[in-house]
Amino acid sequence: DALLRYVGFFNADFQHFLAEPTGLLEASEFYREAAVRDTVLGVPAARGALVSLLEAVAKLIGSGNDPDLKAPEVRNMEEDFDLDGVTEQLSDYWSVDRVVRDLVGACGPHLTSQRLLRHVTEAVRSGAFPLDCGFKIFDLLDCAHELGNAGSLLAFKLERKGVPMALLKYTEQAVQTFIRQTPPTRWAEVFRGLDTIIFALEYMGREDLQMAFEQFAAECRSTQNEALMELINCVRSIYRVPLAGDHPEALSASTDIAHAILQSSPQLPRRVVWRGVSFEPSDWRRILEISAAAAQSLRQRYNVPMLPHHTQMITLLMFAVRACGARLGGT
Repeated sequence: DALLRYVGFFNADFQHFLAEPTGLLEASEFYREAAVRDTVLGVPAARGALVSLLEAVAKLIGSGNDPDLKAPEVRNMEEDFDLDGVTEQLSDYWSVDRVVRDLVGACGPHLTSQRLLRHVTEAVRSGAFPLDCGFKIFDLLDCAHELGNAGSLLAFKLERKGVPMALLKYTEQAVQTFIRQTPPTRWAEVFRGLDTIIFALEYMGREDLQMAFEQFAAECRSTQNEALMELINCVRSIYRVPLAGDHPEALSASTDIAHAILQSSPQLPRRVVWRGVSFEPSDWRRILEISAAAAQSLRQRYNVPMLPHHTQMITLLMFAVRACGARLGGT
């Protein structure tokens, strides 16, 4: 019944797809198998995902942005045969059955991908979606391919590496933010960067401050640089605990991340000195403000709580202590 409100529902090819429901049955079975397999991992079901997909297809067909979904008539050319022209005509051929099969196939056999794509199809079927924006069936397929890749990566990490389910939640939040802040014709382009976000979020959840300092110290020892070794020890006395505590992955979507950094991070009780250079409590406050601004910027861009990595904080503090030497007026 939900499809009846779309002009595309009355398209002859859409009606043929529903009358000969082999493709629809296969898509339903594909979705069902993914749900049975991935819910074992704790992935929440993508309820209504297939219906949402069909509604999005019907809406786009009726928008007038796509050519008629009919096979083109290609006349038999001989001497004046134009391969490019024939290819261009054939590229316009797209049946509803093929669209649905390709959309489902692009997601792959993963519930994670279906959940990500549902955010796109829900956006397309919403009343606020601008039909004159130029978004076409091919754009929806591009989105499905990019989100299929991201969903496969998430499924691998959830199944093989045992990452928290929060990784899926934050990735979905990033997709929703991209949809709100980006023109529809650029959705696939921005979705292409989801793998970077996924890796950053996973890394943040697995970071170990002590291990980070040990890696810096090992590098300093290998170069036999005594001054840098002393600088690392100085930074260690400043940056004693992670910015948001020991469990940054527990930050909720509603957390004011800048406020959390400024309020939760321990204050520096006294100045720290490295080779005559003083790093004051007020300097540490400036570092926290810089970190809070960076985290807030990432929140605004991706809608996920992403903190600066320990390696970034240690490097920034090493630079800051050295920069404080400018107060001495020497080199």
